[in-house]
Amino acid sequence: MKIILNDKQLEVDNLDLQELVAEIREDLTDEIIDQICVDGEEVTEDELISNYTVSEVDEIEFVTKKSIDLVKETLQEANNYLPKLKEGIIDTANLFSKGEIVNGNDKFQLCLDGIEWYSNVLIQILSLAYQDDAEVQEEKKLEEFNVIIKKVLTKMQEDDLNQAAELLKSEVAEYIEEFIELNNELLSKLK
Repeated sequence: MKIILNDKQLEVDNLDLQELVAEIREDLTDEIIDQICVDGEEVTEDELISNYTVSEVDEIEFVTKKSIDLVKETLQEANNYLPKLKEGIIDTANLFSKGEIVNGNDKFQLCLDGIEWYSNVLIQILSLAYQDDAEVQEEKKLEEFNVIIKKVLTKMQEDDLNQAAELLKSEVAEYIEEFIELNNELLSKLK
């Protein structure tokens, strides 16, 4: 089996695929595995380990990316997404205010998916930026934001859609604006 890492062929001992990935990760400094191709087909790490055996594979190619580059790309993506998320939150609030419950719920579910994505992104970036430091201010802001989201969900369960809409417009949209500012700060620190 031929193993390629960033266009260079590697010599490796007889390892299973999980051990191979672990060994490659161990040898990386300030880089992460960005892409894995098995016999020319892109796969995820989980797919590689779960769906293939060493005997089935002729070639595995690993492409890495510097961690800082991935962070920058992710922050750029978040920069493009957060204003849309804020707009979606305001649209959801307007739908609830008009009594359009089904459309409001559908829109809010999409917003919740976006909030989950950004929360995960932010947690990962903060863990890279602050390493093992204790709680940082940004994480506390994220926790406060989650409390507000829970309040919105509670108001929705109580069928108090006007109050849910008010929380979305005032508090949730405001937090998203703060996340936009935080995102811009993080990006400027990386340039």
